[in-house]
Amino acid sequence: MFIRQSDRTFWIHKHNGTAIPFWLEAEGIRKFALLWQLLLNHNLKEGDVLLWDVPKANINPKLIATLAEFIIALSQRNVQVFIATHDYTLAKYLDLRKKGESDVLFISVYKEYGTIKASNSNSYSSLQNNIIEASEEKLYEVVAEKAMEDIL
Repeated sequence: MFIRQSDRTFWIHKHNGTAIPFWLEAEGIRKFALLWQLLLNHNLKEGDVLLWDVPKANINPKLIATLAEFIIALSQRNVQVFIATHDYTLAKYLDLRKKGESDVLFISVYKEYGTIKASNSNSYSSLQNNIIEASEEKLYEVVAEKAMEDIL
């Protein structure tokens, strides 16, 4: 996949040979295409910082593992990546795909008695005050409760 500009229109060229106007492509694919183009044009390079709020938004669930690998690859190319996410799957993939303990730092920001606090860990599962994990646990409890009701 690559991006080309022609007559003031950006086109995404797919591996199968088709070209689609950038604005008609799915937003998740546009995100990947833009990052890929930034890398190819050396506009995102070693020593740069990428701030990305909710990278998983509009990404096909099948591509979340690829997204995590892409973020890790940027980090390994010495691009400092800061992301904000509320997504369990992306956070867990980042934890599983990281190569070393220092590759990813997880930070949980929370409010306690009116004061904003933060905890951090090199491991997602060791992160204290993990709102994402608490939300997933609550969902699991509701699913289990519903399953028990269906059985009885």
